[in-house]
Amino acid sequence: MKRTPTHNVVMVTEGAYPFAQGGVTTWCDQLIRGLPEVDFAVAAICGTGREDPVVPLPPNVSAIRPIPVWGVPSTTKRRARGPRRRELFTLHRRVIESVYIQDTQVGVHEFLAALRDLQTMSVVYDVGSILRSEAAVQTVHEIMSRPRPDVRRERFIREHSLSDALLSTDLLDHFLRALWAPPAQADLIHCVCDGLPVLQALAAKWTYGTPYVLSEHGVYMRERYLAADAANDTFPVRDFVLRFMRLLVLAGYEEADLIAPVCAFNRRWEVRLGADPDAIQTIYNGIDPDRFPEAGSEPDVPTITWVGRIDPLKDVETLIAGFADVHAAIPEARLRLFGPVPAGNEAYAQRCHALVHRLHLDDVITFEGPTNDVASAYATGHAVALSSLSEAFPYTVIESMACGRVPIGTDVGGVGEAIGDAGLVVPPRDPHAMGQACIRVLTDSEFRRTASRRARTRALSEFTLDGFLAIYREVYGRYLSGGAHAPAPVERLVRERELQPARSAA
Repeated sequence: MKRTPTHNVVMVTEGAYPFAQGGVTTWCDQLIRGLPEVDFAVAAICGTGREDPVVPLPPNVSAIRPIPVWGVPSTTKRRARGPRRRELFTLHRRVIESVYIQDTQVGVHEFLAALRDLQTMSVVYDVGSILRSEAAVQTVHEIMSRPRPDVRRERFIREHSLSDALLSTDLLDHFLRALWAPPAQADLIHCVCDGLPVLQALAAKWTYGTPYVLSEHGVYMRERYLAADAANDTFPVRDFVLRFMRLLVLAGYEEADLIAPVCAFNRRWEVRLGADPDAIQTIYNGIDPDRFPEAGSEPDVPTITWVGRIDPLKDVETLIAGFADVHAAIPEARLRLFGPVPAGNEAYAQRCHALVHRLHLDDVITFEGPTNDVASAYATGHAVALSSLSEAFPYTVIESMACGRVPIGTDVGGVGEAIGDAGLVVPPRDPHAMGQACIRVLTDSEFRRTASRRARTRALSEFTLDGFLAIYREVYGRYLSGGAHAPAPVERLVRERELQPARSAA
């Protein structure tokens, strides 16, 4: 019998479902497949628009619409002339001015007002060509070069500041392509993260009055700060991008009908950044227990397992460096690393291999490559380690816990909330702490037995897929039942639990 969806939701993604693997893609796939009564369209913010899906699409995904932000711009819209062209330049100036307003709340309101007027004009006119023009660069240069009380004067005395304005203008053009893309009509927009997806949600809200739910896995703004630290851009460019992104993130919070972070850590960041606490509801990720059965007997050789992608944010180097301590204490111990090397991360993977060789660990650390059977990968170790610099509420932790393997994780995001008293939590970027935690788990069999039982019990009682889907079915029901366009006070859809604190590795 043919399935008849009752409502339609546009899910807006960025660098994830359905064009990239990872935890966010898993989350999207779980939600879509778990709500077959809902018809989903996916608006996927991506690079060029030529990407192919990397996951099979379920029957209730009716359409995939790529929104490329890094390809060559193309449009059939009219070029603005005369008064309209001058109006667009005025609106562009207002956006740039808002980025540097010292009062953040005033800046957000001005930012939203200018973007809304630009989006309205983008229905008819090629707004992007105005924002890429020489006059736009001059505007950015003038405003970003003004002395400001919060920045030292010498930051602005540079010979090539015009190039900073040019790069900032180019980046702004790419960011705002998500706003110019025509929004789809739907009962509800669901952004899987803040940032660029919010631009599509705002366009739909301003055009059709569509409400939107905003989920956050990693805290978008925190990840922008981390990315800025690693970038080679000059201070004025980093400053511009971070200021723009902060306004966009705050605008996303302000306009959202519901903010749904995946852990309390994210919620604290959101409130600190300025989100209304009453608009936030934490909804934890869930896993299917049938896919993660108890792992069974431990391997004969003391083994730590890691599962993920080889990526700087996963900080595999810290785990490798920490394992030098493990090798010194337990020479027969092994570290098995399961996961792919995403395109663009080849240099980082080479650094990891080089570190293994430099520490003379080639015989005890193995790179196993990608796996389609993560439950079996978890079973290869006595414990499963996670050494990330940034996380939200990682599936690796709760999946391995469901398998009854002791989790060892860094104290980032919701990792400590997930682990509770069922494993060990260590500071990020601390090889020695990571190594000592691994040594403790491998040498203390009584602790390991107790923690493994707690881990499985905790995962199966707190973080199941059925519970996750029940909450989102209720969330969607509030907006898909006919009253979607009349915002209501946020209700407590989940009982806020005071989860047990994480066990320190000390």
